[in-house]
Amino acid sequence: MGQRVYIHTFEDFARLAGQWWATCIMQTRISKAGEGESSIDTVVMADPDGESPEIVIDLTRLEGFGDVVIPPDDTFGIIFRKSDGGIVQSLAQTATRPTDGLKGDRGLYCSQAGSKVWLRGAASPNGGQIEILQASGSSIVLSPNGAITLTDKDGGTATLAGDTLTVSDIVKAAKLVISPHFSGDGAAPSALAGLALGSGGTATVTSDSTDAAMQIDFQAGSMGTAPGELCTVTFATAYDRAPKVSYAPVDDIAAGPTLGGKFYFTTTTTELKAFTTGTPSPSDFFSLSIVVVQ
Repeated sequence: MGQRVYIHTFEDFARLAGQWWATCIMQTRISKAGEGESSIDTVVMADPDGESPEIVIDLTRLEGFGDVVIPPDDTFGIIFRKSDGGIVQSLAQTATRPTDGLKGDRGLYCSQAGSKVWLRGAASPNGGQIEILQASGSSIVLSPNGAITLTDKDGGTATLAGDTLTVSDIVKAAKLVISPHFSGDGAAPSALAGLALGSGGTATVTSDSTDAAMQIDFQAGSMGTAPGELCTVTFATAYDRAPKVSYAPVDDIAAGPTLGGKFYFTTTTTELKAFTTGTPSPSDFFSLSIVVVQ
């Protein structure tokens, strides 16, 4: 099923007739109207009033709405030709616009359903946006605000906006170089005082702390202090494996002869416990700075 095209040759082009059949090309193909549809029509080219024979060729369909038009069967067309090629224009074409785009959008389709490229026009809510979509569900989106978002088939995302890369879960690298500073992020963990702080003792994680770097302030009670557990810290977000801990005393009491060098820690994926082999003095206030790395 194709287009039957009739060509009337002007006399001043007659001498080029032998070259006219060499090739026939059309404007750049941007996309096609329906996924899974062929972008090639077989057409019959005829010149009833001239000397050229009737020839059947394959002809790429025309563009309309940014998508290749599928003309009705047996539609007449006109071909503009010259020695090095030409273009074809159907005299009738479909008025149906693709349903997954708006006026002004441009789409590039292929025979794999679901795989396409979109250039969003001014009528789109995201005018100027460029989308590369893969049938599995993965995508690359270049937003009008300059952000670039990668999404994999399982919904994991990585967004580059300005000088910030935001990843929805884990970043893995063979070699990770961070300069000039390393900074934790996220909500602060919470702490619960242990028996070593005595009656009325408290343990508090400072508000600027994160799971990766925190300061714990200890207030010993008025009586009943003893060696043992100082506190239990619950991470805001669980780790995949039990992390490692390093610490430093913040003040002279934490570094002094009673407690200095007498702290140790245990960890699980969800919490950290701080212990001392010393005995805090009643009503003492002291702090520890802690770094946690998985």
